[in-house]
Amino acid sequence: MTGREKDFGVVAKTMLGAFAMGLATVVSVTPVCLILVYMDRLGPWWFPLLLVYFALFFAVKGLVFIPIKQRRLHAVIGSEMFYRMYPQELKKALRRVRRVAQPERESEIAAYRDRLIDTETDVRNRKRSRTGTVLTVVAAVITGVLALCCLFGVYRGMQSGVKTDLARIFHVASTAVMLTVPVAVFRQSFKMIPQIAASVLLGFTTWADIANKLTKPTIHTMAPVWEDLIVLGVFIVAGVGLVMLAKYLKDGANTRRKQQEFALAMYELDVIDEKELDYRFRYEDERA
Repeated sequence: MTGREKDFGVVAKTMLGAFAMGLATVVSVTPVCLILVYMDRLGPWWFPLLLVYFALFFAVKGLVFIPIKQRRLHAVIGSEMFYRMYPQELKKALRRVRRVAQPERESEIAAYRDRLIDTETDVRNRKRSRTGTVLTVVAAVITGVLALCCLFGVYRGMQSGVKTDLARIFHVASTAVMLTVPVAVFRQSFKMIPQIAASVLLGFTTWADIANKLTKPTIHTMAPVWEDLIVLGVFIVAGVGLVMLAKYLKDGANTRRKQQEFALAMYELDVIDEKELDYRFRYEDERA
């Protein structure tokens, strides 16, 4: 293959990739638009259809695209950096390795595990981590209950025959995103994207209800606006504030035990050899 043919192949691959990304955006958004446009014809089935679509969309993304992205990142940055960034993936890898017996290494691994000693900082970090876990559960429960209340409000409006307008669409969209937040609270890989999206949509919902109050003479109450502000405030406190505080408490400091546990995990995964493992244990012991 000549240099010109290689250049053409690279250009063609880049163009096809860009076209595929644009087409994927259109394909993923079109069903949502169709459901919202024909919601009056679909009757009470439009909302379950919307939830099913979102569930399928995130399931496909989680099962197909996220693992592909993580494998590519793993190959680029190496095992140590990857497992430091994704501790959940480290736990999965260790479970896979530990299913297979390693009799030639069990005594060495046990000996190094016996050398793990808790320091005062380790004990303090464990208490902080438990507090962070409790806050995470509280945040997930509050956001889940809030999402269910909004879902009931959407259902109540559907039963009373509320007409579809911009505020109604934002109510539906924000509720659909809020239903994913309790799961995202426990998944650090999402990096609070659902919380940010839900907060923005709730802000647009409030703005749309204010616009309805100002432009429609038939609306004489500010109740929808106050409800939107309460939901937005509670969501920001629980879904953003508590989650950030829980993450701060869980992170803690890289203590000696943490570093040694990570080094031992790398040894179990054949990322480092015993010589490197022994050096890291001795280095952490001397530093402490």
